Amino acid sequence: MRWPLPTVLLAVCLACGRSGPVRFAEPVVLEVLLGAAPAVIDNAGQRTTLTVQASRSDGAPAVGTVRLSATAGRLATEDVTLAAGQATTTFTCDVAQDARCRSAALLAARWETRDGLAVASTTVLLREQSLDGGRALSDTPEVDAGVGPLPRRCAEPADTECAGPVDEQLTALGVPASRLNGTSGNGFDDDCDGLADEGCSCASAGLTKACTLVPATQLSPSTGQPVGWCAANAKGTVDCSGDRRLSWSGVCRGAQAPAQTDSCDLGDFDCDGLQRNSRCACRTLAMRCPTEDLTLAPYPDPMNLPLVDGREWIADQALRARTRNWLWTVVGGDCDSVLPHPTFAMFRTRQAQPSARTGLRYAVELDRFSSPPRYVPQSSSGLMALIAATGDGLDGAFISPAFALSGDYVVQGQFEFEGQIYSCSQRVKVRAPGVRVELCWQIDREGLDVDLHFARLQGTTCTTHGWGDVCRSGACDYRQTSPIWGYAPSDTRACTGWAARGLTRPDGGCNNPRLDRDQISCDPLERDPTASDFCGPENINLDNPRDGERFVVGVNYFGGEREVPVHANVYCNGERVVSMGFNPVTGSGFPRLLRAGGDSSGDFWTAAVLTTRVDSTQQLTSCFVETIPSRTADPLRDGSQAYCVDTGTSRAFVAVDAGQGDTPGSIPTARERWCKH
Repeated sequence: MRWPLPTVLLAVCLACGRSGPVRFAEPVVLEVLLGAAPAVIDNAGQRTTLTVQASRSDGAPAVGTVRLSATAGRLATEDVTLAAGQATTTFTCDVAQDARCRSAALLAARWETRDGLAVASTTVLLREQSLDGGRALSDTPEVDAGVGPLPRRCAEPADTECAGPVDEQLTALGVPASRLNGTSGNGFDDDCDGLADEGCSCASAGLTKACTLVPATQLSPSTGQPVGWCAANAKGTVDCSGDRRLSWSGVCRGAQAPAQTDSCDLGDFDCDGLQRNSRCACRTLAMRCPTEDLTLAPYPDPMNLPLVDGREWIADQALRARTRNWLWTVVGGDCDSVLPHPTFAMFRTRQAQPSARTGLRYAVELDRFSSPPRYVPQSSSGLMALIAATGDGLDGAFISPAFALSGDYVVQGQFEFEGQIYSCSQRVKVRAPGVRVELCWQIDREGLDVDLHFARLQGTTCTTHGWGDVCRSGACDYRQTSPIWGYAPSDTRACTGWAARGLTRPDGGCNNPRLDRDQISCDPLERDPTASDFCGPENINLDNPRDGERFVVGVNYFGGEREVPVHANVYCNGERVVSMGFNPVTGSGFPRLLRAGGDSSGDFWTAAVLTTRVDSTQQLTSCFVETIPSRTADPLRDGSQAYCVDTGTSRAFVAVDAGQGDTPGSIPTARERWCKH
């Protein structure tokens, strides 16, 4: 992506190649941030501290007054004076003094100077003191329909589920040997801590496997799978991570934990095989939370966005208008936590109009002890989400999400009715056919330039196979964004729609394969994913590969002056099969790209080789993936042998005198032979 320039200057810049961006004087940009700690307080007068941080893009000190406001509750002071770019005050919300202090309060900060205006907001969630697990208790005796046939029985909390004591406890609870953890895990959350197979060993960094946030004690005897609400919603994928010792990260991406107890809603939300066996008195609103996934495609029609309709969750239509304080949370994928802003958006209408866009970015964590579990702001978390307060009644009870990337997402709606908090979640699967490779990195104003490469390992005419200029006929990258590999064009909808960057062909259809984005420079303050200067991921798509074809994924550090933390994902029919590199959620830090060097001498990470499997109807059914280890670890870049970052070497796949065990210029015959060191 390039900064928009006048035509004559653009022509000059293109003639210069990619030696470096042309710099222009920029206007002063004001930015103000507002945070609350803690972000969840009770509604009986508990205090939270608000911190305002302000900055100017020209480096001048941030001075002046910031005006604060709140939709409910009381601020200690509404006007705070900046000192060294920062100011603090406190906020309380007591329902006895302000009836609006129910599920949430929206706070805003406004900083205005002669150079411009900056605004920010944050949401403080309010807990009812009378709530038990997210549901209000009545004065009548508890209602309990009995214990379901599959009660949750958890092992004692453990740092690793593959320690002997966990399997010993599961055996005593009747789990068959085939479902125990052993050394590599069983894919379940056996100690009920919201993680799956944490600490269990895995073979190759970045590979993923299916996981489920229920224990092995709570599976159907006939199918070996979870039941009730968990059958669809508790499933996700966990990645293999680490450095010296590879283990499953435990983070089951896209999965939601079961409730601690059923609510009074229709459905089996604690997944024990019995509906509505709540430990709370059922005098509350009749609910119909969604129990099935919502499957969508990326790049939706901006005039007809999908709808998540909370009105349908309330059984009695006459009561829907009496709901209050709707709060929506959308939790994204790996790159949404790495990039400055999420790649998706929320709208208040089904048309993607700028005036209807809503939501601000927050760090969140899953409060699995609430019933049902829900995401809440947590400043120390690395998981990012969009949160929007949309108001009361029918007008606040729906949103239209728009997604540009494949993967698994969670849309959560929360509201208040007659003093009680209700929450439902909708798991969203965004799926695009074929293979998608995406690359994202921590972006700032320094203009770090990292390039994604996707090379075809058959059907090329090169005598020397390799990256970049070594073999152009086999590469899809920034220089050859749509190589001719002999595939039919894709449907136009594959590269058009909301936030799409792919270009349609003059004769119709969509280029296949294609590099949709070459991210060179962008504005880290830009929040709109459709804007030309939005900081998004580089991504390459191949919509209809053939059976048995092989491809290799590489990442080159082209330009920059410091270490760049990068993250790469590979999707097969929209399902994540590789997730590796820097990740603020899992804490993964390797591989590291330390030195830029254009196309010839910068650090180059060879990430993975994949083989596609296609059925008789020409539909992609699976991808066999092998991630690439080093032969001799570079401790600065590889950490251990789990990754391969070559530096200052030939871009041929097999280099002369590299000792790779194959003929120079050929294609490596085993994954261990890809690395040159």
